[in-house]
Amino acid sequence: MTDLQRADRLIARAAARQHGVFTREFARQCGLRDSTIDHRLKLAKYCQLWPAVYSLPGVPDTWEKRAIAGVFHAGPNAALSGPAAARKFALPGFEKAQIEISTPRRLTVKGMIVHCRVPLRADEITQRDGIPLTIPERILLDLSAALPEPRLEGAVDSLIHLGHTDFRRIIGYLEQPALPRRRRRLLLKILGERGDVVANESLLETSLGRLLRHPSLPSVVRQHRVYMDGRPVARPDFAYPEAKLAVEGHSLKFHGSELQMKQDAARHALLESLGWYIIYVTWWETTYRAEETRERIRRVYFERLRVA
Repeated sequence: MTDLQRADRLIARAAARQHGVFTREFARQCGLRDSTIDHRLKLAKYCQLWPAVYSLPGVPDTWEKRAIAGVFHAGPNAALSGPAAARKFALPGFEKAQIEISTPRRLTVKGMIVHCRVPLRADEITQRDGIPLTIPERILLDLSAALPEPRLEGAVDSLIHLGHTDFRRIIGYLEQPALPRRRRRLLLKILGERGDVVANESLLETSLGRLLRHPSLPSVVRQHRVYMDGRPVARPDFAYPEAKLAVEGHSLKFHGSELQMKQDAARHALLESLGWYIIYVTWWETTYRAEETRERIRRVYFERLRVA
């Protein structure tokens, strides 16, 4: 195998991991001269995406390809960040996020949002699907500058539920004094109110959790397991075990199929047979009828206590 063939193989392997993208610097490290690289560009054996950033021909133009090319163009210590990084971690609500990059360089990249920031530390950058991006804890810090509290708490729950981070890792990251104070305080406030509890599984559950976390209501238990004959048979979203009262988020997305409705009906019947009462709450009720919904839950709770 010649040196040129060896270089081609190394570039092809790297490009396969990076959505077809590689840099001039990497090609040099593989042993190619600048004259060889320029010649291949003229022959269309390489396609230029940005200065010194190329792709192999025939690679589809995907969001990921444009994202990694933008990060490479932004230079060392650059990473996908904010909503774009949330998208790569599959957070609900960020499926159509625009490419957003953090870098210490001042530059404009067409079709992308570029933040010129204090350089990210090495431990604030990870990789996912071959793309350099910020770690989950940094994603939350960046999102705190743009999202309202309910959505920000939803992002916290999603990252924890998906297994990308946990309560203690987020707290540990936020304890660093060099971080922006206002954004750090907002996240610490949300985490302090939420506590180190089981993560909600959907944005509706997060919204319902915020509704129930109110001084007018007693403390609620998340994902409470109900047992029959020593084995778990149900796990309501939220529960007041002392009143045998369950509160469940209800949406067409998760409960609208025929199979799911049958399963919900069977679970409802089982809980009723064990003396439980279930209140279903929709997104509309958590968002636009919060006080009326809390009053309904409060009334049923104390009625259940009297019965008990």
